[in-house]
Amino acid sequence: MKTNQKVLTFVNAALISTCLASAPASAGIRIVIAPPSEFIATVAPVYFEGRPAYWYQNRWYYRDGRDWRAYDDEPRYLREYREHHEQERHYYGRRDWDRGRDHDRDRDRDWDRRRHDRD
Repeated sequence: MKTNQKVLTFVNAALISTCLASAPASAGIRIVIAPPSEFIATVAPVYFEGRPAYWYQNRWYYRDGRDWRAYDDEPRYLREYREHHEQERHYYGRRDWDRGRDHDRDRDRDWDRRRHDRD
């Protein structure tokens, strides 16, 4: 009986070690740092495979449902696009030349009020 138990233990150990040796040593977890929302709001996307892609910190990122994904290898189309185009950024803040427009708008509003009060 003890001999059978030793053989069975040896066979189980050999089977388990074989399975463990052939399994990849990866947890399957990959952390992707998504581009910040301020960046996404101000950069023009490049459409690839039917979805917008963004060049951020030397990688292409895209949305996959609620998650962000990054291409492990840069697709040829995106690489060629990046090599031939500058990244287009939009600025939504105030510019110096806008300040004069505010002054004109305020002056016109005050003039309308004075005119309305006279009538």
